[in-house]
Amino acid sequence: MGYFLCSKHISKKNIEMIKEFSKENSFKIKTIFNEDGAVINNLTTSSKVEIKYESFVRFEETSNMYLLITRSGQQSFIFKKCLNDEEINSFKDFIKEKCKNIKWDSR
Repeated sequence: MGYFLCSKHISKKNIEMIKEFSKENSFKIKTIFNEDGAVINNLTTSSKVEIKYESFVRFEETSNMYLLITRSGQQSFIFKKCLNDEEINSFKDFIKEKCKNIKWDSR
C-alpha cells in the first residue's frame, strides 16, 4: 500500500511540474516506442526525452493509464483511452519482450 501511495504522489507531482512549467491546465504527450527505447515528446513544452528499455524498472496500471517508470523515477504515461483492446494486448506483449527485468504492478 505504501508503494502505491508513493507512486501516486510521484505521478501527481510530475503532472503538477508539467503544468507549472508550461502554464497550461492540460498537456499533450506523444510517445513513440522504437527498437531501442521510448521517445517521449511533450508537445506542450516542446521537450523530448529518449529512454532506453533497460532503464524501465516498473510497469504500473491504473484505471486510466499505464506508467513506465525508470530507476530515477521518470515516468512515461500511456493513456488507456488512446488504445483499443487489441493495441493494449500488443503493447503489453511488446513491453514484456523489450523490458526483460521490469516489475509489473496492475491495480
